[in-house]
Amino acid sequence: MLMWILQSAIMLLAILLAVAFITLLERAYMGVVQCRRGPNKVLLWGIIQPVLDGMKLMVKTLNKPFYLNYLLFTFIPSINLLVFLLFWIGMPYLFSLFDFYLNSLFVMILLGMLGFGLLLSSWASNSKYALYGSLRSMVQSISYEICLSLIILMMLNLKDSFSFYVTWKGFLSLELLFSWMFYLPIIMMILAECGRTPFDFMEAESELVSGFNVEYGSVEFAFLFMAEYGMIITLSILFCVLLSSVMSNYLPIIIISSVLFTRYTFPRLRYDYLMSFMWKVLLPVTIMIWVMIFNVKIL
Repeated sequence: MLMWILQSAIMLLAILLAVAFITLLERAYMGVVQCRRGPNKVLLWGIIQPVLDGMKLMVKTLNKPFYLNYLLFTFIPSINLLVFLLFWIGMPYLFSLFDFYLNSLFVMILLGMLGFGLLLSSWASNSKYALYGSLRSMVQSISYEICLSLIILMMLNLKDSFSFYVTWKGFLSLELLFSWMFYLPIIMMILAECGRTPFDFMEAESELVSGFNVEYGSVEFAFLFMAEYGMIITLSILFCVLLSSVMSNYLPIIIISSVLFTRYTFPRLRYDYLMSFMWKVLLPVTIMIWVMIFNVKIL
């Protein structure tokens, strides 16, 4: 029991540190893209810049409007962060920490719950700008989570198991050739899931005044911010393990870098373009691939 608690504490600390330092990585990439220096003044190469940024957010004055739902407004950001941390219960580990058979279904349920956290946080703000941003995010999530679930179920069907631990076994040589076709759609779905450019419709500042989190500040905003950046890491590792487990030590940083660099490369798309692409292009292609794989598996 003591060893399990120690392993869980180390895992939690590693996750939170990774979330903190991905912000430093993004700002360093931003400096490279814009031909300027990134955060490099604080200590060695700006290594403690994320710590200072977090401390600055924590000590900011917490101003709450008088018209909000106080209970939900206070606790929903913490619940969003908790849902993000629960993803790591279903992740496969080299050592036995949280090993249960239906961990893939557990992760898919949590993916569906993320949108409800955004909707409740905006509704608790009692602000029409926040509500518009959350409604757009819910419609957006419905459009791509169907494709996301089909891809996850497709790979698990090939492995004949609902456990992510089985992805370490099976067609290790064939999956390198087979899984490359999914990387571009998966990066697009990670961008949409995390609200990143060019799919940051839930936080389109020019249209929605920062979207669902417009009324949040200080600690509550920090929790929402940590959950958003943490999902980039979580989904990148998850899909690398799922699609090509033999290269899961190297591909997460490639996918994370692709997600971060996309922010400085592409402008924000029109909202209907994402809807049209997900429903008219990506979903039919995913279903077609599913039918092909299912028929081949039967044969």
